[in-house]
Amino acid sequence: MTKTRKLGLVLAVGNMTGAWIGTRMAVKRGAVFIRYFVLVAILAAATKLILDAFKAL
Repeated sequence: MTKTRKLGLVLAVGNMTGAWIGTRMAVKRGAVFIRYFVLVAILAAATKLILDAFKAL
């Protein structure tokens, strides 16, 4: 098995695991939890992009 295939397999397993955990959390905690989780993720990504833009100056 080549390195690329091993990496692809690891990424696929991680993706499936994350989807499974995310689905279980969404069902248990409901839409409000997901709404806040997505909001925090968007704010974190925006903050990183802004900080990276200032570092590039």
